[in-house]
Amino acid sequence: MDEKPPFKKTYYYRPGYLLPTICNRNTIDTVYKNFEIRDDDTFVISYYKSGTAWVNEMVKAIIHVNDLEYLEFIEFKEKMAVLEFGPVEGPDLVEEGLFYPKSFIEDFINDAPSPRVVATHMQPDYVPIQFFQKKPKTIFVSRNPKDVLVSLYHWHSATPFFSSCTWEQLYEEFIKGNTVCGRFWEFYKKWSKYKDEPWMLWLKFEDIKANHNQAIKIIADSSADH
Repeated sequence: MDEKPPFKKTYYYRPGYLLPTICNRNTIDTVYKNFEIRDDDTFVISYYKSGTAWVNEMVKAIIHVNDLEYLEFIEFKEKMAVLEFGPVEGPDLVEEGLFYPKSFIEDFINDAPSPRVVATHMQPDYVPIQFFQKKPKTIFVSRNPKDVLVSLYHWHSATPFFSSCTWEQLYEEFIKGNTVCGRFWEFYKKWSKYKDEPWMLWLKFEDIKANHNQAIKIIADSSADH
């Protein structure tokens, strides 16, 4: 029998590896695993609540610098194209009024014009097969674990993707490695193996916040070099 997850709207994709139910198990095992990566794709990778959406929008703004109005009219799910999301099948999400009958990949990512910006919160063990073959331009965003935990606590209450919980419960589960994305330090340890690869740009949330313009320049320069 599967171990009972500590929060509603979550499940264990693998023993000890907790994911929110919006990350569809079948999607991860099929269309995610076999996702066709293009040469000009940019991946944004991070633990939850570490600045993924922020960096995602920066990259898109750089790409569409001559047509920034475009970004104002696309749906949030297209701004934040998370590869492992959808379809929504769990009754706990359907009850919240969430309706994604297809995976994000099948719904719009596969047909999105190049260059695409896609995001994932998965550990390197589970990324698409082509990821380490093609080694696309990748931006990894790190963040102080204390701030990740505080942001994750508020996110549990603010989004229908998660269920609310007490601070004490989330803190205890975080220490045990029982929060979405799996163990915090394991996630970083595994991805840090690729930190110095030429296709990887490793950014700190704190540095981006301290100097937003400099971060944009670094991202733009690295994209031009890839």
